[in-house]
Formats: sequence, structure tokens, C-alpha cells
Amino acid sequence: MGRAYFHRGDGVRFLFRRTASPRCIAHTLVSDVVPLAYPRPERPEGKLFTALSDEEIEHHINYQARKVQEITRRHRLEVLHANHVLLMPYVVTIHGSTIEYVLEKDERYRSYAVQGLGGAGKIIVLNRDVRERVLAICLDAEARSVEVPVGVDTGLFRPVSPSARERSIAALLEEAQRVGHSGKSREMQNLTCSLPDLGLAEEALFARLREIRASYTSNYPDEDLREKLGFIDWSKEKVVIYFGQLSLEKGVHCLIAAMPEILARSPEVRLFIVGDGISRELLELFAAALDRGDVELARRVLAAADGEFAEPVLSFFDALDLEDYRRKAREADLRRAIVFTGYLTRRELARLLPCAELSVIPSLVWEAFPLVFVESLACGVLPVAPRFGGLASALDELAGGLCPIGETAEVRHGEGMVHDLAERIPALLSRLGEEAVKEKVSHLCRELTVRKYDWKSVISRIEALYAGACDGGFSSCS
Repeated sequence: MGRAYFHRGDGVRFLFRRTASPRCIAHTLVSDVVPLAYPRPERPEGKLFTALSDEEIEHHINYQARKVQEITRRHRLEVLHANHVLLMPYVVTIHGSTIEYVLEKDERYRSYAVQGLGGAGKIIVLNRDVRERVLAICLDAEARSVEVPVGVDTGLFRPVSPSARERSIAALLEEAQRVGHSGKSREMQNLTCSLPDLGLAEEALFARLREIRASYTSNYPDEDLREKLGFIDWSKEKVVIYFGQLSLEKGVHCLIAAMPEILARSPEVRLFIVGDGISRELLELFAAALDRGDVELARRVLAAADGEFAEPVLSFFDALDLEDYRRKAREADLRRAIVFTGYLTRRELARLLPCAELSVIPSLVWEAFPLVFVESLACGVLPVAPRFGGLASALDELAGGLCPIGETAEVRHGEGMVHDLAERIPALLSRLGEEAVKEKVSHLCRELTVRKYDWKSVISRIEALYAGACDGGFSSCS
């Protein structure tokens, strides 16, 4: 970033300049309304797009359009590339959050999307699934659609040999220590996990969770990260990792619910839950309830929090021999087997991810193409995910090279997911325990990423679109 400006209302504040002739200039636009597509932990006061009044929507659109026009004239822009579909861009990239969390839930935004897509010279879609969803919004977008996948820094995200794992973890801790800040304390974590002992009603329980949530800075690693990582025997224990937003729509509770069954089959498994989100405390409480064998409390907590996304786990509980499951949960020592790390930067994550045997993406919502999938592949780590939405084509490609292991990495979406996770994670870990199989899987995952998703090649394709625009390859929007 060579230069940066901050716009609040009609005021502009210069932030910094690092070079005499900057190639990248950032403008942050903040009006009276700064809406979110979905809840963000770093913006607890944020208002969702779907909660805006008609007047607030109009104010937001007019402000954004006016400021973009001013910036375009000031810098004499030749190409305008937007990463959303709610304004009128020249080139637009369609991401999943705009469609899933805004357009599908609030018809008021459809006309803005149609207007933005109609005025775009080129429309970048991540895969065939996104293309189909775009065409459902704008029928004449087919000729202007270009498929460009997400990109990953394959120099940062790369495999680590088993013998080098401890060095990679040491490098992670060194990176985290440089920041000089930490997130959730051990005291607050213990307080969350002790709540099942208090016998609180749901309303009081959720009030305590909100108090704990507000007591720490969430965008840092946990205070005791070094201790947590130090407990792992990286040569013998099998690390399974989830990384991303900690919210129920991402299905993390499905993975936690599967853990008693997974540990009964593979007691050496350790589940790392990396990231932050509005549901972290709820997930910790859910795991603590299961650790005590209190399935009833776990069920009540989920049902009270969100009936829609709780359903896959509730259905799983209904089909169980509960006494057997309670026994497995109590014997599993989930407090030790499930490790919450707090938020990690991309650089820190790149040190931890290749030390895992598997990654899991148990999302319950339509995903355009989650970056976590290709970051996992880049590290040579097989991702386990539902064949649903934008993940379907990626899993098909993986299955083509890794059949039948690639097919085993697919789980059902929604109902049936927890059962599949419980069955397939131990099966995959058993196969990956064979050194030749593990080496083949790691090599193919890495090779696919370098060939198709390397960030440099993705950038080259986007730059070619820009060059076509500047050469008059497509007409500008009005």
C-alpha cells in the first residue's frame, strides 16, 4: 500500500504515503451507515444490510456512488474493479456473501444488483456455481462472465514435513509474540467452560456468554496459545483443523458433536478450532456440556441459539443411542482434545495448517469458493467438506485425482453431516497413516494448487482483463 486516505462523510483525512509514486492507493469510505453482509466480531455494533431501512439503503448507495465518482475523476482511473454487486462497477467480482446473506434474504437489493451487473463490462465469477447464480439475477450476463478462481500465496502456504512440524510451530509462536498483544485469557476460557455447572436458564446463560465475549479483544491469539500448542505431541497425535469464522452457519458445532465418536475410533485425534466469531463462547459452552455428557444442555443451548443451523446436530442426537454417546463423550476428555486457539493472522496460520493431517470445512450455507479450501490444498492437507454450492466442482476435481480417498473426503450437506464426519475422519486418518498414501495425497493437493490457484497466475488473468478494458475491449458503464 503506497498511500491511504480515510473518508468520513464529506471529510477526507490523509493517513500515510510510503513512496513518491505509489502503485496502490487505498480509500476507506465511511458514511453514517456502514452495513455488513453478515455479523462480524470486530464490528459488534454493525448493522446488517437486511436490517437497513429504505432511507438508509438510499443514503448508503448515493454516498458510495458519489465518493467513487470523485475518486475516479481525481485519480483518472482507467478501470474500476468492485468486489461486490450492489453498485455500478466496470469490472465486478461476485463473492458468496453478497448473494447468500443479502440478495437471497432481501428483495430490495435485487434491483441494485441487476443495475450493477448490467453496467459491468466484465463479471468475474469464481466457478460454474457462481456463474449459475449470477445468471439467475441477470440473464444477459453470460457473454460478459469470466471464470477466475480464488488465488492463494503458494509461497506462504506450503507443506511442512512431519520432522519439521515443531520448528514450524516455534516460528508461529515467534510471529505471535512480535504482536505484543493477546486475546482471550485462560481465566475467561475456564469461566465459559464452567457455566454448565451453574444450572442457569437459557436467558441467564446467554447473558453470561455476552459478558465474557465483551471482556477481551477478539482479533488476537489466546493468551495461553504457547501452552496449548506445547501439549501436542506433533509426532504421534493427529491434528484435524477447522479455521475460519466461528459461527453456527459455518457448521463448527457439527464437527464438535462428531468428536466423541471420532475419538472413540481414533483417540489420538486433536481438533484445532482456529479463528474468532460471534459464536465462539457458544461453541465452547457446547463442547463443555458434551465433555460432561450433558447432551440435554448441549441440545437446549443450540436450539435456543439458532434453530435452523442447530437442526443437523439435533437430528444426529435423535438418531443416537444416547447412553452410549454420553459414555463416549465423558471418556473422550474433550477439554484436552478440542483446542480453541483464538484468531491467527494468515502468516501465523500458514505455520500451523501444514502440521495438520486433515482440514474440515463443515459449512451449512452455500459457499461460493472458500479461500480456506485452497489454503489447505496449498499446504498439502486434504480438506473434508460437503459437496454443495461452489465446493462441489472443487471436490469433483479433487476426487478425480485422489479417488477413492477424494470421494471419502466428501460429506453430506446438512442432515447426515455429523454422522459422515464421525465415520470418515477416522477412515481418512487411517489411510493417511500409510506413508506412501500420505505423500501422494499431499503431492496431488499441492500440485493442483500451484497449477490452478497460485495467486500470481490468478493476478495475471485479472491484469489481462484490465488490459482489455484499457484497449477498448469492452465498453464502460455509464
